[in-house]
Amino acid sequence: MPCITIAAEMKQKGVQPNLPIYNAMLSTAAEEGLWLEALAILDDMLYIGIQPNAMSFNHLLRVSLCLYRRQKPSLISQRQYASSIAN
Repeated sequence: MPCITIAAEMKQKGVQPNLPIYNAMLSTAAEEGLWLEALAILDDMLYIGIQPNAMSFNHLLRVSLCLYRRQKPSLISQRQYASSIAN
């Protein structure tokens, strides 16, 4: 179940997620490489007035790194293709 769905269910039941809960959700999204979910979690945090802290941004950096690592082979292939055309 997506973390953002869990946050929505918590709110429906009258439980307001706090910073540690949002950081736990961001950590899970980072571990799974779910960058869109991480951004949705951040957006939800800001919408309800919870300011991210250093740990929050650390999780966002981790998910960004995961995304970069996934796309890196594609970026290398594009550069090799461009250099082969130039030669």
